[in-house]
Amino acid sequence: MGSTAFRPAAAAVAAVVALGGLIASALTSHVLFLVPAIVALLFLATSFSGAGRVAKPLQDFRNRSAEVRVWGAPLPVPSGATITITSVKALGAGLHVFLQVAPGGSSTHLKVAQPGRAQVLARQLTIESARYVQWAGKRLPRVA
Repeated sequence: MGSTAFRPAAAAVAAVVALGGLIASALTSHVLFLVPAIVALLFLATSFSGAGRVAKPLQDFRNRSAEVRVWGAPLPVPSGATITITSVKALGAGLHVFLQVAPGGSSTHLKVAQPGRAQVLARQLTIESARYVQWAGKRLPRVA
């Protein structure tokens, strides 16, 4: 769901499902109708968010080694470690990138909250701004 690009037909269906779920819940007082409405609204939010737009070009980097820098500094990983992008997802306004630091190791989560405009070159993607960035659940400080 999160890594799909904006598709007008899918967005229209999601809008109808969200509206229908909200109306049905209000008319019947059954909160169960809110479940599909919330899922549809999350899909719409992802489709229109910066994270949704950035996730699509990042798919081309999956299963490749990468140099990842946050606020201009390298990630806090062991020196000389190879970083591989294993998965890219967008959910709402958050971009979620899973990186494998050692061959055969588990993936670690890199979250970019509200990513701004992105520049995509042949072998490089630069996200120009973000509200904050988390690595393995810890917010990374901005580098001056």
